[in-house]
Amino acid sequence: MTLQTKWRIVGGIALAGSAVLAYGGLHWDLPRQSLTHFAVYWIVFLVFFAAALFLAIWDLRYIRAQYRNDERALFHQTLGDKDFRKRLREAERRAHEQGKQN
Repeated sequence: MTLQTKWRIVGGIALAGSAVLAYGGLHWDLPRQSLTHFAVYWIVFLVFFAAALFLAIWDLRYIRAQYRNDERALFHQTLGDKDFRKRLREAERRAHEQGKQN
């Protein structure tokens, strides 16, 4: 299991926890018992929600960074290859010479 899979699972658990607490805030009596219960209940909800949001943003940034690295590697494998650039310059030179002859 990769690290990305682990934080996605944790993010899903955090999102599910915040959804359960949001639903429970409407239907359960626990948050209404006292001001302390109310504050602790919604602070726990906010912690779960913030964790889910943080992990979603982290995952998005990770995917973008991974895409950039893969794109860079692909460039170096194709256009960044010295032999390819040499053949490309030769082909451009030949095309330019043929253009002058016509």
